[in-house]
Amino acid sequence: MRNIELNFQRLSSLEYSIEKVFRDASYDWPGDWEGRALLAFCCHYEISKKAIPCMHLMMQALPKTTNAKSYFGKEFDGETVDEQQLSGHNWYLRGLLKYALLFNSDFAMQAAKSTVENLYLPAMAWYDSYPLERNHLTGGVSGNVIGMQNGWKLSSDVGCAFMCVDALAHYYAATNDERVKQFLDKAIDLFATIDLVQYKFQTHTTLTCTRGILKLYESTGDKKYLLLAEKVLKTYTMYGMTLTYENFNWFGREDTWTEPCAVVDSFILATELYKITGERKYLTLSRRIWFNGLQFCQRENGGAGLIAPPDNRCDK
Repeated sequence: MRNIELNFQRLSSLEYSIEKVFRDASYDWPGDWEGRALLAFCCHYEISKKAIPCMHLMMQALPKTTNAKSYFGKEFDGETVDEQQLSGHNWYLRGLLKYALLFNSDFAMQAAKSTVENLYLPAMAWYDSYPLERNHLTGGVSGNVIGMQNGWKLSSDVGCAFMCVDALAHYYAATNDERVKQFLDKAIDLFATIDLVQYKFQTHTTLTCTRGILKLYESTGDKKYLLLAEKVLKTYTMYGMTLTYENFNWFGREDTWTEPCAVVDSFILATELYKITGERKYLTLSRRIWFNGLQFCQRENGGAGLIAPPDNRCDK
């Protein structure tokens, strides 16, 4: 209960106020901060039934802060795909869906539908040309745009175009929209063929995508999704996890950093796989991640982050 109260105080602070919760046009992760904030507000309400002051105000402000299609950043023009926009809107879509569920909000559901219809579905065809070979791989803790290839505006967070599998799997579970199922299968089929270590995928985006794959298994009962989720988690524990059950930011690069986002992902995956399969190896893994990885990341204010954090998206 103490952590829940600390979390309420943190999410009620100035950083998450209606005056600061929306990023300006120069922010190159459209929808990311806003989406994570909205999802955090909704998840906190779900467990405590206490509304963060900004939560409803944020929803009321969306028509003035999003584009004409109800999402953040530039509207999709059919010529360029911004993978950081696709990635950031994973959290925005998750937040909208959670708000719609909690408050029976037609507005939130319509905003979610518009985001899917006007951002994600038009981008589906572009996954055929998603670049795996990058000209160079540099990037800060927050990730940044590193160039253009095949019409894709690419991120140093390699693979972040696959982050949206998570939100779209939740959207499919809520709507049974077969067009979204086609998108998911296209993205997942491609994801399943990629050597994550060779192409140095970011571990956070890899695990979030895998959470979506597991969600799709729960919706369909198709074991190919379960088997893939187990395979990816095994790859992560072998090549992406530190000896203290945290993460390397990218596969195959031990000179990087760890971040709580991916540690949380790995904990959720291990816990859910234990619930689904009953295999104790997943229970053991989730406990070790909790006590060695997540506990180390916990802060006195109820948040999680690096000990001496830079200014980054993951310090929330």
